[in-house]
Amino acid sequence: PAATDDGVGSVVRVGVLCTVRQVDATPDGRKLVEYEGVRRVSIISITQSLPYAVANVEWVDDDAPSETEAKQIPELEGRVWACLLDIEKCSRALSSKRDAASALPPEIGKYAPKLDNDMTSVDYLMQAGGAAGQSIKQWMRAGSSVGKEAKSKSNAGGSAVDPYEAVARVMTPRRPELFSFAAASLLDLDVPAKLALLRSLDTAGRLQWVLSAIQPFQQELRTRYTLQKTLAGKEDKRD
Repeated sequence: PAATDDGVGSVVRVGVLCTVRQVDATPDGRKLVEYEGVRRVSIISITQSLPYAVANVEWVDDDAPSETEAKQIPELEGRVWACLLDIEKCSRALSSKRDAASALPPEIGKYAPKLDNDMTSVDYLMQAGGAAGQSIKQWMRAGSSVGKEAKSKSNAGGSAVDPYEAVARVMTPRRPELFSFAAASLLDLDVPAKLALLRSLDTAGRLQWVLSAIQPFQQELRTRYTLQKTLAGKEDKRD
């Protein structure tokens, strides 16, 4: 009941807009749907219930960070990302299968902080895929007056024009927000905790919370990994 105290009727007010990535039919008639969350929404009103629900919604995004938080977010992201990479490394090493799949879902890497400073906003958008990436690919294949101008400036030694820089400026502030949610998806949370995360509007606070939640698991895996290496070394010496 507490989950729907702030709901619209019996529906929780805050939800997530998703895109369907894949649908697989099972022999017993069920459908397995793979989807990806895109952006949070808040339900204003439900306009239709049957045959499916239709609602009026508004976007829910994190608040703009303060000057102090803006400095904290990159550092927190780096710590969370390093922690997740270590978890992945230890999980692979501890797995009995040599071809063990990555412990991290692809969404983590998709929204993770980028270490390659030479990448442009076009690179980021194409890497992320979706409509923006496809539009860029078509533009690069077909060319345009803007593209010709960029190419001529680049050949002349000047800085190339990036026609998607405006889009990048809109998307960049949301990447840390999406990364924090992608990292949080690894945690085994109950419904109230998930709703609390969805309602939170503090990127830095959410990253700090995720970091505090995953560090004990990382330390446990790291201890097991170190112990396994030590025991393996002793076995090698005996042989």
